[in-house]
Amino acid sequence: MVKFSGMDMLLILQKNLYHTELQEREALLNSVIENIPYDFWALDENNNYFIQSKASKVYWGTLLGKNFNDIKIPESSKIVFGKTLERVKKGEVVNEVNRILDVNGDLYYFQNISGPLVIKNKIKGALGFNIDITERKIVEEKLVQNEEKFRNIFNNSTDSIIIHSVMGQIYESNSIFRNLIDYTEDECIDKQIFDFVDHESTLKFKNEIASLSLNNLDFTTEAILITRSNSFIPIEIKSKVITYLGRNALLTIIRNVSYRKRFERKLLDAIIETEEKERAQLAADLHDEIGPLLSSMKMYISLLKDTKDIEKSKFVGEQVFTLVTEAITSIREISNSLSPHVLTNYGLIEAVKNVIQSVSKFIEIDFSSNCEKMRFASNTETVYYRVFKELLNNTVKHAQATNIIISFIFENDRLTFTYKDDGKGFDYEKSF
Repeated sequence: MVKFSGMDMLLILQKNLYHTELQEREALLNSVIENIPYDFWALDENNNYFIQSKASKVYWGTLLGKNFNDIKIPESSKIVFGKTLERVKKGEVVNEVNRILDVNGDLYYFQNISGPLVIKNKIKGALGFNIDITERKIVEEKLVQNEEKFRNIFNNSTDSIIIHSVMGQIYESNSIFRNLIDYTEDECIDKQIFDFVDHESTLKFKNEIASLSLNNLDFTTEAILITRSNSFIPIEIKSKVITYLGRNALLTIIRNVSYRKRFERKLLDAIIETEEKERAQLAADLHDEIGPLLSSMKMYISLLKDTKDIEKSKFVGEQVFTLVTEAITSIREISNSLSPHVLTNYGLIEAVKNVIQSVSKFIEIDFSSNCEKMRFASNTETVYYRVFKELLNNTVKHAQATNIIISFIFENDRLTFTYKDDGKGFDYEKSF
């Protein structure tokens, strides 16, 4: 019969308690490893897996008790892991992003953190984490793609683009703007957008910015741009409130309107010249057509004062009546040339066809329209008619053309007038 002293019993009890505590700690550690929310694994110096988290099994299946060389995962993934193990076995700690396929062939991005398992200063294996960052990488890739798209649009736009603060501080500008003002990118960063416009434009620009509100997030204005060489360029500014790097900013598009301004000037000059021609023509018509008729009437009427001869009075009356009739006809013709009654009463297309009919014996005209029964605003019809008349007159007088193609097409609430002839034309660059 074995006898135990009190001390022996105490030692046995302590040993049992220690063993129980050790088992509990081991169970706790295994539970922690098992429930790590990441792909966590460890293998020994012979590349046999002895630790694997539950999350790891979702990606790779069961690895426990298997050798690395025997696991069934896509070959591309195995190559990546193999290279990582080679580095770890040499004592390197690896921290990198890998793009790999799981056991089912699904693509993931993992932040891989792997290192050597060191016991008594000797490498006895390896352990590692794979943190799934797929969603983050997809977002990052989309951001990169959006940034590339933005940069392509930003730098390849035909207009100048500037992103700046509401105080005018320039954050970014595209090459079109910098080429226009002849400044480098670095020079622009230290500038305000107001530094590149004249004083009057600056005041107008600032007033537009000050008027922005929740219900009014954009504006359009005109300004004068000043270049490095002190050249002045008329521009159109379109600005819109945006969020840039987490703060309010303005996206401003600047369009060089020098050509448009020159064209408007040419157009205005042409309109004034046309009006002067019309006035001169009116004066000439009144002088050449109405003047002689009125003079003749005056002469015949003066004869009535000095005669009592009935036959003579009858003759004079008939002549005056004829002259009055001719005067009325001449006035009607002059009035019609300025504002034709056909245009007023029957519309643009009928007025155009009326003119075409009168000149068709001299030149071949191909006319087409899909709006013959339509009427437009009076000003619209007048403008189109006068442009048509001016083009036709130029063709007949100067172009030496033999054919004209004319069309009036109305679609999508827009009236398009097309005029072509086969005449000799003119030098566009010299004229504009």
